[in-house]
Amino acid sequence: MARIAEGLLSDSETRVILRQSPADLGATRELVGLSATEAEHVAGLWRGAALWKVGGRSFLVDHRLSRAEWALVDTDARMRAHAAPPIHARGVPA
Repeated sequence: MARIAEGLLSDSETRVILRQSPADLGATRELVGLSATEAEHVAGLWRGAALWKVGGRSFLVDHRLSRAEWALVDTDARMRAHAAPPIHARGVPA
């Protein structure tokens, strides 16, 4: 499985990397080929942001969703049903 995943990573022209815990960042840096600066950015990303590596270029991207899109991707809705007040991701309309 690990070799298949590594093969997919090496074949991918575009990679989207979300925030990583410091414990996982070393492996991510090695597998994806992050520079020290990119790894530093990944460690400090906010919710809804990602580092996009497209070919040999890197971009910090703030993903913004409409209310309709948020309803499709909100995987925490059931957990929030039991907690108050609701938490909204950056860029999502209240």
